[in-house]
Amino acid sequence: MGPIPMENGKLPRTRFLQPRRALLDHGDGSEGGSNNTSSKGMSPLVWVYIGAGGAVILLLLFVVCCLGYWLTKRRANTGRRMPFNDLTPSEVLGGKTEARIMLYETLAEATNQFDPDRRIGLGRFGPIYMGELPDGTEVAVRRLSLNSRQGKREFAKGVKNIIELQHRNVVKLIGCCYSNSRLLVYEYIGNGSVASALFEGKINLEWSTRYKILLETAQGLSYLHEESQRILAHGDIKASNILLDITMRPKIADFGLANLFYYDAGEVKFQDMASVGYIAPELALHGQLSGKADVFSFGVLALEVVSGRTNTDINLIGTNMQHLLAWVWKLQEREQVIKILDPRIKGNYMEEEVKKVINIAILCTQDAPKLRPTMARVVSMLKGESPLPNMPSKPGAMQALGLGEQNMSGTFSIRIPSERKSRRWGLSSSTASGITHSGRMQYSVVIPR
Repeated sequence: MGPIPMENGKLPRTRFLQPRRALLDHGDGSEGGSNNTSSKGMSPLVWVYIGAGGAVILLLLFVVCCLGYWLTKRRANTGRRMPFNDLTPSEVLGGKTEARIMLYETLAEATNQFDPDRRIGLGRFGPIYMGELPDGTEVAVRRLSLNSRQGKREFAKGVKNIIELQHRNVVKLIGCCYSNSRLLVYEYIGNGSVASALFEGKINLEWSTRYKILLETAQGLSYLHEESQRILAHGDIKASNILLDITMRPKIADFGLANLFYYDAGEVKFQDMASVGYIAPELALHGQLSGKADVFSFGVLALEVVSGRTNTDINLIGTNMQHLLAWVWKLQEREQVIKILDPRIKGNYMEEEVKKVINIAILCTQDAPKLRPTMARVVSMLKGESPLPNMPSKPGAMQALGLGEQNMSGTFSIRIPSERKSRRWGLSSSTASGITHSGRMQYSVVIPR
């Protein structure tokens, strides 16, 4: 081999000058050998990329398909106008139930967009409107004013628990709505309430009717207390929550509302639900809601039914007659409880029956819950199946009022829509005079020392 020629004083760059290891790496110097070796080294990484990309594409396709299916189903449901049963608690919760979840638009149309002229009642839980469903059924729609923190499932479940409690002396809850606004739909009872009958004079209630109202109300409460395992108590028994149908059958309204918002911590307090004059001491002081709190309220209601006046009368401020329960205890000490009987009841009554109701009311309004009877026991006593126990001592709350041998004077009013009348009401050696004006009758009673 001859000498290597020089180019500009330097050796030319040829493959013959490459290191021996480089020559071995290149093999025979063919380009195909070099490419095959490089491809063989990169192939595992390429397959990883291909697999990952394919998985991402499949996942995206699955998401797109699910989204398209959901949108299609939603459009189909939106276009389907079902006035009553677009969904039922059975579909939401499982199981058979008569509850109905109604569309907001249906109820808004039924109440003429919640027209104030259709409002038939107010309450701590919101106003009530009279409405008519597309099939002609008259209903009462309560628009809940509370901002419940419950979800739709919890709200529907609470409604389902209420609907499952069926009794002839409990207003029937038909269904609810939880879109746009929380609404409760009840059967419509168009004959007013015990309050409107007694205090506004809309219905003249004879003693036999009043006794029936108290007995059936007690039966309804007894059923609710005994049969319900999920609902604590009513929490707001009062004359305006006892409705009357056309046969004068009482129906308890608003049962279960206290528990419907029970788990909304900080939203509702039980003692804020009860009405003044009906609230039991343990409920007012400690917020302890139980069946015995309803018993206390029933006792106050019973005295209102007997006397025909409200439990507290602002016209009697400064007298011992202002508070009905205090006045009853005063007459009980004098053995004159029959004197609280409504003067509009004209002789067609049994005195022993009246006294029995008053004594039951006294038992129901004891300070300590354990001293009050159950509603089942109240029913038994009203039916004459159980004897009345001995009368208890005056509750501490009544003693704190300092009732003594003192003058009691004042007036209480009863609205009388008929022509002007005057009545006399005697209390043993007391005098009474009735002066009627503007459709209202005022009584003045004086008991000397």
